[in-house]
Amino acid sequence: MGSRSELLPMIRQSFVIIIMLAIVSWFLIVWDSSPQSFLPVDKTKTTASDSIESYMTGVTSRRFSESGGELFLLSSTRMEVFSGSSALKLSEPKFLSIIDASNEENKRASFAANWGFLSDDGTFFTLNGDVHAVITGSKNQSKIRSELLNYDSKNMLISTSRPFTLSMPNSSISGDSLTADLINEVFTVSERLKANYDAI
Repeated sequence: MGSRSELLPMIRQSFVIIIMLAIVSWFLIVWDSSPQSFLPVDKTKTTASDSIESYMTGVTSRRFSESGGELFLLSSTRMEVFSGSSALKLSEPKFLSIIDASNEENKRASFAANWGFLSDDGTFFTLNGDVHAVITGSKNQSKIRSELLNYDSKNMLISTSRPFTLSMPNSSISGDSLTADLINEVFTVSERLKANYDAI
């Protein structure tokens, strides 16, 4: 009886040691694994020239003027850098641009898209998919919808050569080409223009 009672603590101790070794081994495997190994593999075909070099998820970025005023706010569920390219690919980007931070008119433009690209200097956006833009001017609010929009944040210009719809209070315009000067609040449309006006 005495020998059996002495063996029980030794068996328990050995069992605990085995469990601890298993936990430590698993922890070391997880620790040495790269973060990419825990993310689902993208099964889309890519070539060597557009392979992902690095990425971040849940990105929020702000840019301020020299006087401290906010120029834009950018958020994206995923931001990717491809080898051989200086542009950033954005997934589900949402972008808010302050048109003129020096005045109190609260002029701004906001964008939402399925995906897009941002130039390396942070001034030029190409937005793709179901793109929505809301432009708040000094007097009116306008909305643009298209499958592609380009935005030059330095010169405050929106452009597209794809079919679009421009909605304004009491009217809407559809066409195949659009340029919007946000500073001067001037919209230039051309090619297969169609306009609807709702009388007050």
